[in-house]
Amino acid sequence: MKQLLTCLLLASTVSAAIPPVSTYDSDARAWAKNKIPSVTNTVSDLDYAVTTELLNFMKTRGLRSKVKRMQLYAPSCGLQSMRYPVIADTGPVGVTDSDNIQNFVEGDYTTTGLTGNGSSKLISTSLKLGSFGSVYNLHFGVYNRTSGTISGVEIGNGEGSSIAQIAVNYTGNGTIWQSCAASYVLVTESSGVGCYMGSVTASDFAGIYKNGGLWGSFTNPGCALPDWSVFVYARNYSGVTDQYSSRQLCFYTIGLAINPDMNLYYYRAVQFAQRRWSRAL
Repeated sequence: MKQLLTCLLLASTVSAAIPPVSTYDSDARAWAKNKIPSVTNTVSDLDYAVTTELLNFMKTRGLRSKVKRMQLYAPSCGLQSMRYPVIADTGPVGVTDSDNIQNFVEGDYTTTGLTGNGSSKLISTSLKLGSFGSVYNLHFGVYNRTSGTISGVEIGNGEGSSIAQIAVNYTGNGTIWQSCAASYVLVTESSGVGCYMGSVTASDFAGIYKNGGLWGSFTNPGCALPDWSVFVYARNYSGVTDQYSSRQLCFYTIGLAINPDMNLYYYRAVQFAQRRWSRAL
């Protein structure tokens, strides 16, 4: 009996030393309990849990403050959920907490993501990079599930020679990260699937990351920030839409600079969510 009591006491001590996993996040709750039910069906328990876990992780790693807009394409939510990203910071004049869906239909949205058509479908955010305050402080990212080579920009905007965009395996020449300048980095690849992020972190450094690892960089990213709303599945070039994409995406992110360590943390968190939804690549 004495040995049993000792074992129970030790087990209790060890258990008490491990804090419980948080099951609450204010951003996740506002999204799941208010925003999504206002436009479509309710969020499943799994989707709510995955979203909460991701946001909690982001806050422990200092990532939340870097992300101005993030869409997770939760499997249970349907097309109309694309109107409300999980993270949608407002603040600057004209920046709203919602996105505008253009020409997509319900059949384009499945449990694995939302698919463009390369000619007319896009998501318009209200984010303008000019509100970020510095050309050396931004990131774009997408998680692409479509292999092969196409002509199109997955996320971007531009004006004159000031262009910020990611184009995945563009016409077979490689994946491009161009950040507000005529200069860019292009990395050759054969399939073009995975999680891509481009970030400018200093006046002499702009890098593209694939699946959390630095993939390529260039040293002269400076110019004026394009002051047009950022589009997903296309590019907003001086108020005219061009470079439509037909990729299937299941995540996008827009925000401030993310350094290499943070980029790896961010990827791991996003990839964990994709695994929980059985659609990770």
